Amino acid sequence: MAYGLKIKDTTGNVTTLTPDIGTVIGMGRVTMPSALVDTNKYYTTIALPTTIPVANLTVLATPVKWHTTSISIYPWADNHWFCGAFLDNNQTYYTKNESTGILSSYSAGNRSSGDATTWDNALNAYPLVYWELLGASEVSNIKIFAATCYIHTVPSSSPPPAVTYKESNDFIYSIYTSGVEIIDYIILNKNWNY
Repeated sequence: MAYGLKIKDTTGNVTTLTPDIGTVIGMGRVTMPSALVDTNKYYTTIALPTTIPVANLTVLATPVKWHTTSISIYPWADNHWFCGAFLDNNQTYYTKNESTGILSSYSAGNRSSGDATTWDNALNAYPLVYWELLGASEVSNIKIFAATCYIHTVPSSSPPPAVTYKESNDFIYSIYTSGVEIIDYIILNKNWNY
């Protein structure tokens, strides 16, 4: 019989977390930073007891408290209405360079009546939380990125109902009290011998 932390799902599947799979070396709840850090990047930092190879680490993180900033149902010219969710030009949004981690500000359209090209249609919004590796092979701390992610389109012609949309390849993010505010995390290290 193996000793360790037993993890079960609702269908009865069981696995045991043993030291060769991973030892819990950190866990907790943390509030995300209120602004960008480290020259236009965004993450919270969790210190490790020593430098550890990335191959030996597992990071589990989940949002606890998150927010969206989109606005629903807006009037349109000539007695038409846009029904749906749209990015709010009064909020701060960012795009992200995934290879460098650098965020750049994104200006949402101002939802001008009669001009469809000023309406950023938010097709979906969800919390996104992950370990920000940025190519490291060993780390002495864990950097966790957490934000609300928006999938969106911007109309490229006016007026409705004959509107065509241009797709954006960029995800749009909002942070802190406009995005993911609080996360829980667990850090596991396999083959612990430090």
